[in-house]
Amino acid sequence: MSTRSSAPLPSSCLSRPLAGALLVGAFALVAATPRAADACGAPEPGLTSTVPADGATYPANAALLFSGFDITLDAVTVTVDGQPAQLVQAGFASGWANIAVLVEPAPQVGQTVVVSGSFCEFGSCDPVKLTYTAGEPDLIAPTPIADLSRFTVYDHADFMSSGGDCQSDSDLTVYVRVMQDAPAPGEAPGVVNASWDGDGGGGFGDFALASGESASMAIRLTLSQLGGKDPASEVCITVVARDLAGNAAEPFVMCPACYFRKDDAPNDGGYVPEPEWTDADAVPGSACASAQESTGEATDSGPEPTSGGTGESQTTGESQTTGASDTSDQNDGDEKGCACATAGGSPDLGALVVVALGLGLGRRRRR
Repeated sequence: MSTRSSAPLPSSCLSRPLAGALLVGAFALVAATPRAADACGAPEPGLTSTVPADGATYPANAALLFSGFDITLDAVTVTVDGQPAQLVQAGFASGWANIAVLVEPAPQVGQTVVVSGSFCEFGSCDPVKLTYTAGEPDLIAPTPIADLSRFTVYDHADFMSSGGDCQSDSDLTVYVRVMQDAPAPGEAPGVVNASWDGDGGGGFGDFALASGESASMAIRLTLSQLGGKDPASEVCITVVARDLAGNAAEPFVMCPACYFRKDDAPNDGGYVPEPEWTDADAVPGSACASAQESTGEATDSGPEPTSGGTGESQTTGESQTTGASDTSDQNDGDEKGCACATAGGSPDLGALVVVALGLGLGRRRRR
């Protein structure tokens, strides 16, 4: 839980050039490009999405997320059952949206919270009113399933940005899928963060909001981010799952990659669909290769992400993000296999980065 701070609340522009996630149902985070990128056709200032949604029942201790372009809380107020309250920074949720805050004092179960005002930082936009009911506090951490989680690597054609196309350079894509129990009714939405610290050179990280049984990421990388490492056999991705109430699971490590392929598939700087993997793509020593040796059949790589129109965020009924960022400090492991449990890890996903896990096949306790 964040404490009161005199520091100004964050403004709207995301520091990451490509970030965000689409969620099924009540919320969707929209990636925002920097205001300076006029050639990209900057959107009009204003709020685009909130977590929770208007009219929802939402855990009393969970962070509120506001996404949009050039938004601020300078002209926004909050009340709890009609009494004035404050919005204070939610440090653990930093980077998950343009603005992440907690209501202080925390509302009691059944109380009505109203956030209202103009979120515009520049220009003018219509006032917004968000009303929700405080539910039971969420004290249960997400439970990722390490043995069923994996990442794959696709070394496709390279792309170099022209500098004004709102794209970033990319040489390959890392696809991450983390399996977990779906949040129980009344629990806060989950966030899954996947990162690699680069072992002293390079590194990457990304996050996905998760409302279902899996969270998927397609992370576009350049070769420089690999620091000379082989992405198929020398990269270990640390996964941390937590939720918007600040509950965090123990980190676990995935390595090596399950599948790897290199070809000249087109890359226009947007989303590159994950290939249909074959036996020949299985990385030696990985869980995918081991399964083939045991059964003589290729393992199912799971539903493939669906390409969308923007190349920034796709969805298959699960949470999925694209883009890459500098990694936060996470622990890499020396174990091999598709996923290996590890203790410790950074307690703050906000460093990223979220994005949001060694728990094996443990299941999430239901209320």
